[in-house]
Formats: sequence, C-alpha cells, structure tokens
Amino acid sequence: MFNIIKNVSPLLMIDIITFYISLYLSYITRISIDSLFGVKFPGFTGAGLGSYFHMWWILVVFILFMFEEGLYTKRYYFWEELGKIWRAVIYTLFVVFAIVSLGKFSPRISRLLFIYLFTYLFILSPLFRYLGKTLFHKMDIWQEPVIIIGNKRGIERLIDTLHKEKTMGYKVSGVVGTDEQPLDLKYPILGNIDEVRDIILKNKLNTVFISLPFDIQDKLGSLINNVTPLLSNIIVVPDTFGLPLFNSEVSYLLSGSLFLIHIKNKLSSPWRRAVKRLFDLVFAIILLPIVLPIMLIIAILIKIESKGPVFYIHKRMGQNGKEILVYKFRSMYQDADKRFNEFLESDPVIKKEWEEYKKIRGRDPRVTRIGKFIRRWSLDELPQLINVIMGNMSIVGPRPYLLREKEDIGEYFDIILLAKPGITGLWQISGRNALTFKDRLKLDAWYVINWSFWLDIIIVLKTITVVLLRKGAY
Repeated sequence: MFNIIKNVSPLLMIDIITFYISLYLSYITRISIDSLFGVKFPGFTGAGLGSYFHMWWILVVFILFMFEEGLYTKRYYFWEELGKIWRAVIYTLFVVFAIVSLGKFSPRISRLLFIYLFTYLFILSPLFRYLGKTLFHKMDIWQEPVIIIGNKRGIERLIDTLHKEKTMGYKVSGVVGTDEQPLDLKYPILGNIDEVRDIILKNKLNTVFISLPFDIQDKLGSLINNVTPLLSNIIVVPDTFGLPLFNSEVSYLLSGSLFLIHIKNKLSSPWRRAVKRLFDLVFAIILLPIVLPIMLIIAILIKIESKGPVFYIHKRMGQNGKEILVYKFRSMYQDADKRFNEFLESDPVIKKEWEEYKKIRGRDPRVTRIGKFIRRWSLDELPQLINVIMGNMSIVGPRPYLLREKEDIGEYFDIILLAKPGITGLWQISGRNALTFKDRLKLDAWYVINWSFWLDIIIVLKTITVVLLRKGAY
C-alpha cells in the first residue's frame, strides 16, 4: 500500500496543479474575450473565479479517467502516455458537458470556459507531466529500482532504451547475465541466473526486466515461474526487433496452452487508407498557406545566389513502384554531378562513406550556401506539400527512393513500396543522415508493416523536435 501511495501521489499532485492552472487560464481567457468584444456572451453570467474553483467534481471526473487509463498505476513512455492523457481529457469533456446539460447548469456556467479549460488541459497535462517526471528523475523521486536479467545483447539494448526514456522512472540497480559473454557495463553485476531469487529478496524489488531471445523458451518459462511469487510486475522484453508487433493482438488457445500473435497489415484496408489520405489533405491544406511566404523568400534567395531553376524535380519510386515526380527546392549548383564526381575521385574516405550511407555527411561541394541552410532545417522539402495534395506522396511514409536505388533496396522493395513515400518518416526521427542506407530500409519496412494513425501523429510531432534541434541534418 505504501508503494502505491508513493508512486501515485507525485503524479496526482502534478495533475491537480495542472487542472487548477488550466482552470485559471481558461477564466482569464474568457474574461479577456469579454473585454476585447465589449460584450458578455450567452452562458457566462460573470461568476467569479472562486465559483469555478469550487467545482471540484470536474477534477474528480478527470482524475477518475486518468486512473482508468492506467496513468497512475503504470509507467508509460512519453508518446504512449500522451495518447492516454488526451483520451482521458476527451472523455472528461463529454461527461462534464453531459452533466452540465442534464443538470440544467448551463445558464449559470460558461460552457465556452469549459472548452478553454479542456483545451489547456489537452496541452498542459502531457507537458507538465513530462517536466515533472524530468524533475523527479533529477531529484531521484518516483524512481523504481529494477534489475535486468538477460543476455549481453538484450541487456545493452534495454539499458540504452531506459536511459533515453528517463520519464518512465525506472532506475537500473544492476544486471544478471544469462550467457557466457562478459558484461562491460557501468551497472553492477549482481550474480548469475541461479541466484535471482536471493537478489530480488535482498534488493526488495517489485519489478524486474527479462530480456531473452525466443530460442531459449524453456529457460525463460522456468525463470518466470521461479520469480513470479516474489514480484508484482515482470516485464518480458523478447528479442523481436524487426517483427511487426505494433498492430498485433494476442489471443490464446486453452487446449494447447498456446498464445497466438495476430499481425495485421492495416494499410491493406481501404478504410484506413482513406483515413490516411484525409489526414494528408487536411494537414497539407492547413499548412500550405502558413509556409507560402517562407517558400517565396527561399525561391528569391535561390535565384539570387546561383543560376538555374528554383525547383529540383526528380523521378522517384512511388507507391507500388510507380514513377513519380518529386518537388524540392534546388539546393545544388547546376554542374553538381561534375563537382561530385571530381570530389569522390579525390577522396577515397568520402567515396567509401557515400557507398555506405548514400549521403555525404560533411562538406558537399555540390550544395550552395542557401542550399546548405534549407537542407539543415529541412526547408528544401516544403514543395513536397504539392505532391501530397496531388496524391502521390504522404505527410508520413517511407523515404522517396531514387530509381537507381531499386536493386539496393533488395528484399525490402515489395514491403516498402506498399505505401506512398512521405515528406517525413521513421527514418527522419531516428537519425536522418546519420543512419546507414540499410538502417533506413529497415525502419521504412518496419513503419509500413506497423502503420497506424497514431504512429503518424507521433512521427509528425517528433519531426518538429528533430528539425528544431537539427539532429542528424547535413
């Protein structure tokens, strides 16, 4: 019980503070609109701020839905938690409006104020939780000690991931290796697989991570049976890299004690393809008027610096291998090929880098000064919004591959080209030009197989961060 209170109370405190800050901001916004227009809108009687602060039942409804989404009892990584918070806010909005309408509170309560309230909650709840958990990590609060049991590869990958996802609040106390490979880590090696029960009891653990490959299922089953009576939470991390499990569902057959993993190809559904197309159109139509002034400035600068057209139009492979024309701002000189060939022949190291990455990550003699700038900020890809509106590209998708790269794509060709190429994609937020060509192929294939509407939203949001921080850009 103490552990539950200790884990829940910091998050509950954040959510209560967030709620009342949102309520205060919504009240100020509502008053400001009244002052701006010089009128009082229907449904707002001018009730003081204190009247709304005493409406504790709205906070209770919000907290209950947060509990329902597991946001106090489970530890999610940021993007999964974001979706659950947004769901809780939307559910609360519907319930509150239903209570206000059915209870005939409308004449006394500003419904517009409630819309502002839930808009602020929509934005501030995930933000404050992220900032709060980051602060907790630095203060060593809300950190759950865990150990990782597994082979060398699994332990290293899991430690790296938990280090990146600090807001999950897991603190690695040590590791237990299950193979003969030496573990060269900064975390203490607590013992061997036969000593796990004693290690758990000695460290008073509630949670352990187990990272083992599929080929030792007997050892995995035995280990889980051995430690289950001592723990409240066992997190198994099977070696499934590359497997399409993002959209999978698990069922079971009692007669054979079998679990069945159903892997779904959601992009094969006409309905889901229509949803993705609608998302592309709405996003592009909203964004285009905003970026048009920027595009005009870039076009003028390109013409001033060097001779040649403003746009670089190139043939790429589209959905199902169909050739498409992709629009970009021209970022290179007119004689780029000549400059490039001379550059490669003069430097064997750069030539080898090109063969591995299909990119030059340092000084590229083909690129103009304005070209270097717009590439670094990904502004050269803005004209691809035209491709999106035309319907031969998507906002999110695999990289638009060159025609000459068809043979290099190899075994990934059929799966990657099931989807339209995208302006951004999983490769864009996972290292960009720092990735090898093969790594980009793997990420694109993973995206296509695991596609979901929520995955597209996550990639768009993460792209904004990556572009602003210029991670992996050259």
